[in-house]
Amino acid sequence: MGSVAEFERSIIKERQAEGIAHAKARGVYKGRVKALTDVQVAQARQWICPKRRWPADSGSGGLRSRNT
Repeated sequence: MGSVAEFERSIIKERQAEGIAHAKARGVYKGRVKALTDVQVAQARQWICPKRRWPADSGSGGLRSRNT
């Protein structure tokens, strides 16, 4: 049963990926809308730790510890 469900799920993922690729080609799919503006993100970071120097937003996708 599990292998059948896994196979069906892989087919669903395949179809979804094809649909997204087709929509991107038509210029319809642009991804998820950002919930916060860059200004709001900067303000939230200052609220979290006001003395920390935050890295410039380079698309790294998150907070990093100081040791990395």
